[in-house]
Amino acid sequence: MRFSALLLAALLSSASGGHGTLFHPGGRPGVFASVDSLALCGRFDASLDGLLAILDSEPGLRAEGLYRLVGLFHSCGREGEGAILLDSLENAWGVVLDGFRISLMDLADDPGAAAAGVSDPYLLSYLYGTYSPAPSIRTPASPAEMLVRLLMAPAGSLTPEQMKVCADLAVTFPDAASRLAEEMHRKLLIPDEVWERDVAALRAAGLGEKADLLEVLRMGATYSLDEARAVAILGSAPRPSGEAALLLAARGSSGIRRSWRLADALASASHTSTLADLISSSTDPVFAAGARMALLRAQSRSTQLLALCDSLGAASATDSLSERAALFRARALRDLGRSAEAWQAYHRFAADWPGHPAAHESAFLAGRYYDSEQQWEQAAGAFRTSIAADGEGRYDESCYWRGGFALLASGDARGALALWREGCEAFPHGFWRDEMLYWSARANPPGSPDRAALLEQVSSEHPWEYYGLLASAKLRGQPLWSPEYPSIDPPSEAMLLVASGYGRLASDVLRRSALPDTVARIAGLSLLGEHKEAIELCGAFDSRLRYSGAGVVPDSIAIYQFPAPYSDFVVSLTRDLSPRPSVITAVMREESSFDHRARSSAGACGLIQLMPGTARDVARWYGLPSIAGEQLFDPANSIRYGSLYISRQWNSYSGELPLVLAAYNAGPGNASRWRESLSYSPSDPEWFIERITYRETREYVKRVTRSCWVYGRLMP
Repeated sequence: MRFSALLLAALLSSASGGHGTLFHPGGRPGVFASVDSLALCGRFDASLDGLLAILDSEPGLRAEGLYRLVGLFHSCGREGEGAILLDSLENAWGVVLDGFRISLMDLADDPGAAAAGVSDPYLLSYLYGTYSPAPSIRTPASPAEMLVRLLMAPAGSLTPEQMKVCADLAVTFPDAASRLAEEMHRKLLIPDEVWERDVAALRAAGLGEKADLLEVLRMGATYSLDEARAVAILGSAPRPSGEAALLLAARGSSGIRRSWRLADALASASHTSTLADLISSSTDPVFAAGARMALLRAQSRSTQLLALCDSLGAASATDSLSERAALFRARALRDLGRSAEAWQAYHRFAADWPGHPAAHESAFLAGRYYDSEQQWEQAAGAFRTSIAADGEGRYDESCYWRGGFALLASGDARGALALWREGCEAFPHGFWRDEMLYWSARANPPGSPDRAALLEQVSSEHPWEYYGLLASAKLRGQPLWSPEYPSIDPPSEAMLLVASGYGRLASDVLRRSALPDTVARIAGLSLLGEHKEAIELCGAFDSRLRYSGAGVVPDSIAIYQFPAPYSDFVVSLTRDLSPRPSVITAVMREESSFDHRARSSAGACGLIQLMPGTARDVARWYGLPSIAGEQLFDPANSIRYGSLYISRQWNSYSGELPLVLAAYNAGPGNASRWRESLSYSPSDPEWFIERITYRETREYVKRVTRSCWVYGRLMP
């Protein structure tokens, strides 16, 4: 790979090792705002024209512009065309652009095309994913090459100096963190100060689970049990919890070895023989009885478990044992498939023992069951029990929302309003706040000041969420949201990697690294055409803000959740179909997040996630060629055949969007059944949606409808 001195000087104006800034772009704020917004809206030709104009007139902005050009072509699966354009630009400018062309084909997951003409051993090893030892290779010249060199080294062979480099790179490169964890696994006896440095690097890189596991393994290898730390790891992720349980069972104090917490951890990790030994050696009948419950469940002996719990309930047992028997009785009934009895038992357990750590979740799950069965009074009671239970209350907000809806559905509007008011106060930035505000408005009499004020509130505070947009439609006749289009340059680390030919690595760094500027990482992914990853990172950022009480994703970056890279394509291919292009794009966003290579575990393929059998049906219905295999992943095929299938559902349900989407997600049979059993009314679709008995379909319909409204504003 060749780089001109001029381009390297522009890109590498400030280089450093470790996880510091690799280079500083010299762009001017806002210069790319127009082309970025056009790219997000799928206006490919207009965006490309604007981008080429900037590249031609602003040579100092070529690093930022070429990054965007790579992303523009990658976003809609046109990488081959982009590579040809880069060749033309290279000839016109007299500047070698190999790195950008290689990155473009690397992002296309075409290592053969990416590696054509490449001789650099580091880049070749990365492109093909073959990290074989190469003792005579030259010294790495960049952080990316340092990473590849570390991955080439045989397991267990890293020197102390290489371990330090690995720790330094861990925050920026997720693969460096994984390589560090692998090496630590093989070197459990390294000096304390080195171990502590490397554990800290893993935690800083977001690998807390691996750090916990390594801590436990080191305790075992050094015969230095830290019982308090090992106990703290019990009940965490399965692997570290299971290893901690084995260690405590062998070396823990008598108190911990007689604890149900240890018994439950052993059972969860399927260490049944160790648990059986603890039970047989115990002289404490209360511990033995409670531990035996965990053992029987781990062994899938549900009938014996139920009999044991019933016998303890009838006998004079300690409160703690009776409490445990009540919980395991509910679990046994559930394992036996006796759902109605099981959820009644879960609710009773939570009501009788609200201080138990499992009470909150038990009542919540019971509430969800009653909700799905439309047993509204029982659902409301279970959700209220969950809220009243002790513990961290991780399900409280959902309980406030669905508990209030259950009260409203059972005829208790006043109770619903009170519960929603409490929920909004407890969760001012919650996930279900727009639901609670909107339905609070509905629960007020028509024409009341509170009703109008609540609609205004949900519309202004949740402008791009489903009920915020619905409130806007109620108030102003249509769902309105005017998104901001920010101009944010991607992190310099990502731009350097793309310029150097490491396209997928740039995406990985933006998606999984612990670099601090999440907003820039989201923008970097979107501008690189990695829209699925940008949507996922934006959602994770939103969750982090909400859970911390800091707010929600600001409007300035919310638009990154609603890209439309295939907009022009959709408009041209669906011109004669009934569903609007915004509907097709909204379905595409939900099904694949615009990843044309997406494949589900069930075998659905492509942008609209067509099953091969569905594609054959569409071909038969409309007299089209049958497609299969790789043809299902072609964007044009996926959009054409998928749109025809959606159009068929659209016509079957007279264009009623909730029914069309329910049919697409859960099948026409379920959609037709719900239409009849729930008395669907076109004048009140939200009342129908919130009573759909499949929770997944209920949320799917709301998400896609929300996206449909948003795209209706963004698309031509």
